[in-house]
Amino acid sequence: MTVNFADIEKLARERATDPVLMACVETHEPALIASLDRAMKNRLIKPVLIGDETAIMNASKEAGVETRGWELVRSSDPNHSVYMAQELIHDDKVGGICKGVFGTQDFLSLLLERRLGFRVHPNLVSGVMVCKNDKLDRLLLISDPIVNPQPELMDQVAILNNTVAFAHKLGVKQPKAAILAAVEIIYPQMPVTIGAAVIAKMADKNQIKGCLVDGPLSLDVALIETAAKVKGAPGPVAGHADILIGPNLATSYGVYRAFALYTKSDYGLLVLGGKVPAVICSSFDSVDVRYNSLLLAVVAAK
Repeated sequence: MTVNFADIEKLARERATDPVLMACVETHEPALIASLDRAMKNRLIKPVLIGDETAIMNASKEAGVETRGWELVRSSDPNHSVYMAQELIHDDKVGGICKGVFGTQDFLSLLLERRLGFRVHPNLVSGVMVCKNDKLDRLLLISDPIVNPQPELMDQVAILNNTVAFAHKLGVKQPKAAILAAVEIIYPQMPVTIGAAVIAKMADKNQIKGCLVDGPLSLDVALIETAAKVKGAPGPVAGHADILIGPNLATSYGVYRAFALYTKSDYGLLVLGGKVPAVICSSFDSVDVRYNSLLLAVVAAK
């Protein structure tokens, strides 16, 4: 069973019989260059750098990485860099895409244009944080902290399905998914509790497969067995969740950032549901976080 990023790296190595070609847009950050170099040396990816050649060379020099032999597609305009990456995706020339120096929402708005190569109708695209916290004995998948600001009920179901499918790829055969709210009961004054209960009931009726689902559950009850017992929350998910599905992006992003900033956690970020996986990290993220995200992309691509 996969329980940490060392296991994920082993899984990626096993699956990457050929390195994944990765379109890297606006690769002007030393931390990104360093993570790409690490993944390439481990024969997991082969980067295709898209952006300003001088900026890429300067970032490479700062990172202490020699990139002269790497494939380079010159572009002086960030938007054009995304479109060039989209063409590579459309033509099946790359197996993943990676964001560099580019605002996340601006990047996503270009990436998700329907006429281009990334989106696959009718799939919903969603984001996931995969986290290994030192207080948990398992991986934790948090969705969606990146893409969908205010998902409707069936969008939440699609986000759950994307996350469950990826959990299966990570080796979690029957993930336990908690649909988050502030309380563990259906509370009409909180509409998100009604939606969470509907999703849990859909799973009971086998409309959602491959996982166990419960909701509404608060964060502490979802993750901590003693909290679930104290609050009288029954069932196999309470206290043992592998997946957290937030009611909106603000909630999921807040949970992701809390784990990232205030706990001892290894983590990576990925966008799922497109033609290829997309690595979308923050400029704040370290080389290790970016490398972890590339590992996730390799697993998703294979």
